[in-house]
Amino acid sequence: RRTAATAMVRPRSCVRSRRACGISASRGLRRRPEHAWAAVRAAHEAGVASIWYIHESLVAQQLIEQNPEIQATLSLAQLLVMPTRRTARVYAGYVDRSIEVVPYGIPASKAATVAISSHQPTILLLGTYEVRKGQDVFLEAIHRMPAALRGGARFQMAGRKLDQAFFDKLAQRAADLPNVELDAAFEHGAAP
Repeated sequence: RRTAATAMVRPRSCVRSRRACGISASRGLRRRPEHAWAAVRAAHEAGVASIWYIHESLVAQQLIEQNPEIQATLSLAQLLVMPTRRTARVYAGYVDRSIEVVPYGIPASKAATVAISSHQPTILLLGTYEVRKGQDVFLEAIHRMPAALRGGARFQMAGRKLDQAFFDKLAQRAADLPNVELDAAFEHGAAP
């Protein structure tokens, strides 16, 4: 069995034809979730060890429901890695193995003093609408701001609606705030 930490499978060719799958030490694997399972399966069939990093819990859950072969593929990766314990708990029901959690995030920075301009700033939160993305926490923080401070800014959220019930609760909670907008996903390059 061949193992190589840098060996990756080209997922696009794997989706078209497993026979066309090749091993490449120079190409990365960061692709759409619906392609990753095919790459992990192809790596397994080629005798190459694989590490599967899954960061989109609801997207992948929906794909698993649509294609049961994806769940079976979870056990083929030598290592499953998730960014949060919450995401790992979601997948714990699909596999009989441990899941590594490698947190990601933005490192804390020192507070900076910024001059306030006369225009109304826009605070934009981009991400799929789902509980783990924290739009509810963002909205609660806006509600807790002093009215004068809250009124001096425009708050905008945008993303795909992966959890419609969650989005509906957000919209209801934001209804009394005229400077809060909940938008659909922007096309790349179209965000304000």
